[in-house]
Amino acid sequence: MISFWLLVIYIALEYFRPNEFIPFFASIPYMKFTAGLLIFATLFERGKISLFMKVPQNLLLFIIILLMFLSIPFAISQGQSLSGCLGFCKIVIIYLIFLNLVQKPRDLKIVMWVIFLSTIHIVFLSIKFYVSGQTESRFGIERSGFYGDQNDLASFLITTIPLLVGLIQLSKSFVTKIVLGCGIGAYLLGTLATQSKGGLIGLLVVGLGYIIKSNKKLTAIMLCGFMAVMLYTIIPASAFHRFSSITSIETADSASLRIELWKSGLKMVKDNPLFGVGVNCFPRAIGTIYNLPFRGYQQGWFTAHNSFILIMAEVGIFAFLCYILLYYVTFKDLKMIKTHLLNANSAEETKELFILTKSFELSLIGFTVCSLFLSHTYRIYLYIIIASIIIIKQWAKNSVSPPQVDVGLEPKL
Repeated sequence: MISFWLLVIYIALEYFRPNEFIPFFASIPYMKFTAGLLIFATLFERGKISLFMKVPQNLLLFIIILLMFLSIPFAISQGQSLSGCLGFCKIVIIYLIFLNLVQKPRDLKIVMWVIFLSTIHIVFLSIKFYVSGQTESRFGIERSGFYGDQNDLASFLITTIPLLVGLIQLSKSFVTKIVLGCGIGAYLLGTLATQSKGGLIGLLVVGLGYIIKSNKKLTAIMLCGFMAVMLYTIIPASAFHRFSSITSIETADSASLRIELWKSGLKMVKDNPLFGVGVNCFPRAIGTIYNLPFRGYQQGWFTAHNSFILIMAEVGIFAFLCYILLYYVTFKDLKMIKTHLLNANSAEETKELFILTKSFELSLIGFTVCSLFLSHTYRIYLYIIIASIIIIKQWAKNSVSPPQVDVGLEPKL
């Protein structure tokens, strides 16, 4: 279908970000144009974009959107809040289109490959910036413009590594396995180059999760141990010093600043429990109202550095509860998928779905851990992960092997 390939192109552009390399793209709204084509093609081919209101995640997302728009009159910057609401609506539309168009495991594997191929260049460039000494610190990655800052990049790399592991397990070609293995190595080095403490914690949790969920635990332990030793031997001295202070709250650029931001976020909740300060308004609130009484940062504009505190402070307690439930029902879906697959008749048919399930489960775990230290409430790749898990659940319910006809999600969900 043309609409599916437009979805693939949209995801590739979202991750590749050509505007950072080609000035021409910076002057045109190419993402809006691509999104418009995608919506039109989906409506033309399918006749509608199904909302799948019986899916708990969808209902929760629509409630969150409603609460976002209700919060606009109470926002400290109504224009900024409206812009944030519309931006999140765009993400939800892409999420719904993803649910409508990904029909077969092959489609999902294509998406996984596109994410890898459209981001590997950023990994190598990030390593190059650090190794070449073009800048004095990890903030060279931030100045390059990739993925917001070094913490954002680390989170993305960690959530993508499990997908690459899954592609290796699904691949039958030795050459392809080698290419993907090298990709994983590059992603691990890229994570170290960011020197993100939250990223390191997320990486450790994903590694531990991989060992726990592996059927060959000894092999998994040896593999993770080998990679850990290799990374330890090549880690730069500056990065090692930064990582070794992971439990320290003495430096203003680390845990102590985050703690003050979390305290300020909770004050926002106390003052505005129902609707918060408005979507995308947390930094403005910090800079203009909730000044940080902390080491010269009184007038600083900072985000929450915690996805859960961010949505609670910006949209209120009820939106926060919906966001928590979004994670809960998705992890519950993962458990249901495993139950369906274990009860399936054909082990050969379920193998592929088992691998996909584990890949996206570890990806979601990595994202969740990183979200405790980063403001990723509205990041599109969270919703791609959730949509993928919902789709895999449908395949598992449909006797594991999905029909080759357009079944969508409507009959079962």
